[in-house]
Amino acid sequence: TRQDGVKTAILWLLIVASRVCLSILLSTPSIMTAVHLTLYSISTATLLSACFMVMRSARGVSAMVNNFMSQLPGQRSLNVVKQEWILIAACMRRSCVSLQWCFMSLAIALASLAVLACVDLQNGNGWAVLPNIALGCCIPAAMIAAALIT
Repeated sequence: TRQDGVKTAILWLLIVASRVCLSILLSTPSIMTAVHLTLYSISTATLLSACFMVMRSARGVSAMVNNFMSQLPGQRSLNVVKQEWILIAACMRRSCVSLQWCFMSLAIALASLAVLACVDLQNGNGWAVLPNIALGCCIPAAMIAAALIT
């Protein structure tokens, strides 16, 4: 829904803004810092977009099934209902394959976030881990929300 998109955009802005503020406070600004923050903002946007896509796909599958079920009591022939169900089943299979790939990439991203958080801690940037923790919490939250929807 539109609210999910707005929440995702606000969350991205908060995470990137906190990382920029912490990077400015904890280190001297340089070209490498700017490159690091640019790459961080791109990767964060990609991850949150994948989370948004998972939520949207799960809601779409749920809406298709609910729409089909709400039309069942009507006066329709069995062949029409059967054809519609075959179409819905094909759409769900395709969506499930896409969701599996998204879940796999999000799980890999979550593991990568954990490794990068450890690197930040090892470099003495303990406060820089906070945006990564916030981002890391979004990934399982999207997965759980998608599982609950479907």
